[in-house]
Amino acid sequence: MDRYKVVKEDALNAYILDNDENYIVVLCSTKRPDLGFDRLETLVTQANEYIKLTTVKIEDLKVFEFDCGESDWVIARSEKEATDYYATIIDDIEEYDITEIDDWHNHKIRAEEDKKQPDGTYWKTQTMLEIAKEIYVNGYTGPEIIASTCY
Repeated sequence: MDRYKVVKEDALNAYILDNDENYIVVLCSTKRPDLGFDRLETLVTQANEYIKLTTVKIEDLKVFEFDCGESDWVIARSEKEATDYYATIIDDIEEYDITEIDDWHNHKIRAEEDKKQPDGTYWKTQTMLEIAKEIYVNGYTGPEIIASTCY
């Protein structure tokens, strides 16, 4: 169930209901009944989608490897979300083998850094979970490429 809902009382009056707290957030009225409350309903729908994204736990996400000789790893809520995202980046998604990484939380990645690391090299080793937490500091905002061998 969505957290917020637009409730129309009549053609001129409506309110936004917070379903979680069961109270009215705001009262609304219009002098243009021909326009209705379409824009308000759109904004409430967007707010509900944003809430769904930001309440996703990073640990509950999944990582998918897209491989066609070189590999990219995409973090997302589902394989469909990862595939839809990756299809916006590459031309022919059908050429890729897609594999879910089961133990991605502990999967280690080495990345070259500009700054010298404590071990004296320019290679930084992190788990995919640590990388994901750096990417999504303010909460999940959608799929991302978390690592790549294509650089």
